[in-house]
Amino acid sequence: MKNRFGTVLEPLKNRKYKRKSSSTQFDCSTLHKDIELKQRYQNAIVEKISDKIHPNYPNEKINEIFNDIRACAEKTLPKKKKKSFKQNYSSDPSVETLVTEKQDLTLKIKSAPSGSDVSEDRREVRNIQKRIAKRLVQINNMKADALAEEINNTDDARKMFEATRSLAGITQTGKIFVNDESNNPIATDLGKANTAKAFFEKQLNEGVEAGLPPFICDPKPLINPITSTEVSAAASKLKSNRANGPDNIQKELIKNAHPTIFEKYAEAINESFCKN
Repeated sequence: MKNRFGTVLEPLKNRKYKRKSSSTQFDCSTLHKDIELKQRYQNAIVEKISDKIHPNYPNEKINEIFNDIRACAEKTLPKKKKKSFKQNYSSDPSVETLVTEKQDLTLKIKSAPSGSDVSEDRREVRNIQKRIAKRLVQINNMKADALAEEINNTDDARKMFEATRSLAGITQTGKIFVNDESNNPIATDLGKANTAKAFFEKQLNEGVEAGLPPFICDPKPLINPITSTEVSAAASKLKSNRANGPDNIQKELIKNAHPTIFEKYAEAINESFCKN
């Protein structure tokens, strides 16, 4: 049963087709709770694919299925609002002090009698804003330096990966210092990137046996064809709130799809064993 689930789940994870230049994210946060919204989404799927003639080749059929999922989501689901991922530095004492000073001056300006000269206070507010911005840049640079030091000094692939991800989220950084295997500094960004790539390849591939040889035989149907129930069970194992794959389809759209999708998908998988 495990191998059959793997057969079903692997294409769900690695489905690929030409990615669109513009990617739309849908608000799926309430799709599993809002019965009416889920019903509209599933009804759109049934209407879209129930009598549709799909391509003859299994890969093209699978791609068409996921294109239909996207089209139905665009028709029925709200768009996801873009979030602002500004980092919070309010815990820094110097920033807290400057923010408090700015708030006091702003309150003073607003409460000043009409006609009062508050130009000096306004000038001081602008100066404080510049000092806050300067301090935030310093904090960014210190954080970048700390992460770069962690990358250089760790042999733990997971820690290095987490540090690299954190580093990628910083928009303005100082210079990042990365050393090669001989502990010599690398000057170019491309060289730093290649060093990180080589590190991960070594960590992830070391000791891994060579892949299975290609399976070569005449195409023939499975003795026990994969069922839509197995596809549905495999889809339910996809983790929600994770980054999208190359097709940029959210996993919640698959998990909450109408059973017709799983039937069509099972048909495509079974056909792939019958055709080259």
